[in-house]
Amino acid sequence: MSLIKRQKQTLVLQQRIGLAQADELLIKFLKNGHITDPDSLGLPSFDPYILEHNDFEHAGHEDELLMYSAQKFISNKKQLIPVEIKIYFLSRKIITNGMGIFGNMRLHKFLETSAFLLKEKNISVNIYLGRDLKEGALFFSNGVAMRFSDNGKSLNNYYINTVESNSIGNEKFSFQNASLSSIESIYDRFSYDNLINCRFSRKPAIRKLLKSFSKLISVSTCAESGQLD
Repeated sequence: MSLIKRQKQTLVLQQRIGLAQADELLIKFLKNGHITDPDSLGLPSFDPYILEHNDFEHAGHEDELLMYSAQKFISNKKQLIPVEIKIYFLSRKIITNGMGIFGNMRLHKFLETSAFLLKEKNISVNIYLGRDLKEGALFFSNGVAMRFSDNGKSLNNYYINTVESNSIGNEKFSFQNASLSSIESIYDRFSYDNLINCRFSRKPAIRKLLKSFSKLISVSTCAESGQLD
């Protein structure tokens, strides 16, 4: 069986189980801070029993922090990309979910797609980058963190690697604080103005990122930004 035929068959199966497309899933993360409807993930509910019967594996202790995860395929521009769905429980109650993306989903394309939502919801974005600019993160004001990298392709494009959402109504554990602390310990924060004036601004990945942000009216331009020589 050819690769194209296998991809088509997998896409048909994916559509049958109701798993949302890549852009749709990520927009739902941004809109709500997490995925609220299990049917977007092809699930009737987030009940642990249901997860176990849908090939989710768990790690942790049920009375403490417990993570269920499963590898799936989602469609992105008529192509299938592998993802890892993660659903977290604390004291047997769901607190958040997230997703790892292993395909080449371009960051600037998604930002262009979601621009209307960011403007409508007045969601601001902070930009974080590593010193070599090969990887970084976006932290949205609603608590969603999106990590990205150039996937080893010499800064031609940035690709989304993970989406980490905020906790769902649980004051004992804040994924928002955990995600932000992790990001700030690894990357430097940059303003739009700082990036557009740096000597790396002609790199394709940086140029595309800046072009996407230029269309947003709520981009953070915090004074406490990093510096690039």
